[in-house]
Amino acid sequence: MVGVIVAHCLIYNSGNIIMDNIAKMVMILVVSIIPIFFSISGYLLFIKTDYNFKEILAKRIKTLLIPYLIANIFMILCYAAMHYFTPHLINPDNFNVLKFSFKQFLQAYWSIDGFPICYPLWYIRNLIIIVIISPVLYLMLKLPQYAKWGMLILIGFIYHYYSISFCMGLFYFYLGALLSQKDTENKIIEIIDSKRIL
Repeated sequence: MVGVIVAHCLIYNSGNIIMDNIAKMVMILVVSIIPIFFSISGYLLFIKTDYNFKEILAKRIKTLLIPYLIANIFMILCYAAMHYFTPHLINPDNFNVLKFSFKQFLQAYWSIDGFPICYPLWYIRNLIIIVIISPVLYLMLKLPQYAKWGMLILIGFIYHYYSISFCMGLFYFYLGALLSQKDTENKIIEIIDSKRIL
């Protein structure tokens, strides 16, 4: 969490060589934070053996969907207030919600140039979608060991080859889910033990 905050507070092209180099070094570390978040989410969702989609969905509505909607509504109200009360302090083209069509209001919750109006919540948006399709992931986890890992490779290939950004989150979420499985844990331990013998 600290890494995410640091990443969003860094100043780039400041004109100060030392500061710019520090920003570059921090970003190298920060690049792994979002994948780690997705992996932890996948791990925690599937760590329990009694997977219950209805129960998971009910919990995630409270912990993901409702806060997501509230945060975006808050941002819409902030932009509306700025454009209405202090138009001289904001670019008239910067999310001028007072002129939004119905379609643009819907896009504000989903995707304006790829992000919701509350920009940092793209992660939550993607996580909500992954939770909705989690029954498919659950079935994938029931496949034989080689097929499970084959599906991970396939998702990684789609992400890398077609540059579908959603697949990045899906890849790491599914990786976390794989690591939560007992048979995967046993296989890792077996490999580690065999390396010790060698």
